[in-house]
Amino acid sequence: MTLFAYRLVVVLFLFISQVYGSCYFDLLKSSSSNNSSGNQIIDKYCEYFGKKYAINTNWTSPFPDCLHCQCADYGLECCGFGIQAGPNIPPAGCAVVLGICEVQFVRTDDSSQACNDSGPVNPKRLQKKFIMRRKNSTIIHKKKSGFILN
Repeated sequence: MTLFAYRLVVVLFLFISQVYGSCYFDLLKSSSSNNSSGNQIIDKYCEYFGKKYAINTNWTSPFPDCLHCQCADYGLECCGFGIQAGPNIPPAGCAVVLGICEVQFVRTDDSSQACNDSGPVNPKRLQKKFIMRRKNSTIIHKKKSGFILN
């Protein structure tokens, strides 16, 4: 790859928001203004759906987003919770309740009844087959039986 292509990839990486699993990351935004003395002030903030948030601010967005968000000095981080935390597998004969962030299962034959009549049921999450991590710029897939190098 040429030097131009590497630079292009880096520039695109900086301007594109990243999505990893059920989390969303974005860079800080900035705007400049002048104070009463005529000095330039640079204001750094996070922006989420057109709304500005100060650094060190936390908030939660309701259904259907179901996100816990944090504006930190490194940027915006929003992670899904409840129904948006990842795939939910209901037990046999049950379905996921839609319209709320909390994960609840109801019986498919009677949606007014919780599964097993025990209230909200903890979901079974899909298990990841591999755990990925970086080591010396090589991605390593860790399996129970050993390592597989790409």
